Amino acid sequence: MEHRRFIPGSHLWDHDTPPSEDLAVYAELDPGDAFIMLSSCYHGGSANTTTDEVRFVYSCLMTKGFLSQDLNNDPEKLKELYYDQMLKLIDYNLSAPFLGWIKDGHPLAALGRQQPVGDMY
Repeated sequence: MEHRRFIPGSHLWDHDTPPSEDLAVYAELDPGDAFIMLSSCYHGGSANTTTDEVRFVYSCLMTKGFLSQDLNNDPEKLKELYYDQMLKLIDYNLSAPFLGWIKDGHPLAALGRQQPVGDMY
C-alpha cells in the first residue's frame, strides 16, 4: 500500500521555495494510526496502484473565529440567494466536535433561520 508523503520542515519555507521530491518522506502508518501535520507543509499521496483496495483520507480543518462565515459574507445576500440545504453545503452548518458555531448557535440561526441543535453524534 502506498502512503502519504510530506516534506518535514517545509511549512517554514518561503513560498517561493520550490519543493523537491528528493526531500519527501513517507508517513508509514499501521491501521488505526493517525498522521497530523500543518497543511502548510508540502504533502501529497502516492498513486493508489491497488486494484482491490480503497484509500480513505480524513481531513479536519479549522478557521480562526475572525475568519468565520458570519464575517466573510453578507448575511442578507446569502438569505436571498440560497436555500438552507445549499447554505449547509457551503459550510453554514455545525461540525462535530463543536465546530462552526456563530455566537453560541447554529450558523443558519445567525441568518434568521431556526435550526435545531441536538445531539451531533
